[in-house]
Amino acid sequence: MTLPARRDDTGSDGSGGRGPDASTSAPAAEAARPPQVPPSPDGGPHLTEVPRPTPAQRVDAALDRWRSALAARAGDSALLDVDRLGDARLDLSTAHPSGIAQLFAGRETRLSNLVRDGAALVAARRSARAVVARADDHAQRYGLASAFLAIGVATWTEPVDPAPGHPGGPDDADDVAALASATRPTAAPSGADVDGPAATRTLRAPVLLRPVAIRPRGRGESDFDLTLEPSLEVNPLLATALRGRGALLDPQALARGAFAESGFDPRAALDRLRSLGGAVLEDFTLDDRLLVGTFVHPEQVLVGDLEALRGAAGGHEVLRALADDPEARAALAHPLPEPLRGDRPLEQERGVGDLDPAQVRVLDALAPGHPRHLDAPPGRDGA
Repeated sequence: MTLPARRDDTGSDGSGGRGPDASTSAPAAEAARPPQVPPSPDGGPHLTEVPRPTPAQRVDAALDRWRSALAARAGDSALLDVDRLGDARLDLSTAHPSGIAQLFAGRETRLSNLVRDGAALVAARRSARAVVARADDHAQRYGLASAFLAIGVATWTEPVDPAPGHPGGPDDADDVAALASATRPTAAPSGADVDGPAATRTLRAPVLLRPVAIRPRGRGESDFDLTLEPSLEVNPLLATALRGRGALLDPQALARGAFAESGFDPRAALDRLRSLGGAVLEDFTLDDRLLVGTFVHPEQVLVGDLEALRGAAGGHEVLRALADDPEARAALAHPLPEPLRGDRPLEQERGVGDLDPAQVRVLDALAPGHPRHLDAPPGRDGA
């Protein structure tokens, strides 16, 4: 009985029966094979040295961390929502026209000349006290003048990512992230159901901001004097949102145009912003309102300062030390002087007047010229 010859699966040519394509696939198989890491001279695992970050890289990374932390703390700013002011908001939208004309002229104006109805004046005084208290707190703690007269309030809606915790999401209170969301194109996210309802948020932002000084008068703060500073700016978050959507806007030129030989008149600037917002922002409206409040948050000012310092921050020894640069830390490691015990000879005295031991120690620490950080309670004379 003759049986059929057994087929050799490996092929007569050693190609495994794959025919002529086997030789051409060999280079591809070699390319797909992971590279072999050469062993170290002592036979142990091969180690790759990772270069240390440069001082400039350390400072850049630290600036990013500080910026994120400051932006997270700036959630109570009213630059994107005037309602965040709460009770610390003085509404002058229905103030007497003659008082408004006096205020816009830059002259000192009493609150009782702006609000002449008795019941409304009582509420206005209460609001003015709250504004003054918050502005004084910002001035003492941060050295920041934060009281402004907001001229006009813009309202618009913008789509947001509905995912909790996502920048621009409903539970996100970061104004910097909200600004980034406002300047992004309104494209549907990948894989989203374009027919379903989109999550949106409504923004109520002040439009024009003019610094104002509020000073109490009389016993029990029975009245207040308001004086406008001779400067004006467009809300930077509103301006960035408009330009991010393609609006042609020069905020500085628009603000300068409100001052003319005839006096201060913001109507042309408001009309221009109303036209731009209606063209590029969804459901945009601009209401003619006048609000006094603390519209600038200290953390937002610091975010702008960090961005302005980014180019030169690498050359600052203190910033490098704060960014964990070991060489800068070693260069700044100067011990503090010992506290003074008893009186010092007159020829060794520093400063003017009678200083207590704590103040003397501050002057002794500053005398060598090394950078120092002095932390003192608000309102206390640090030196």
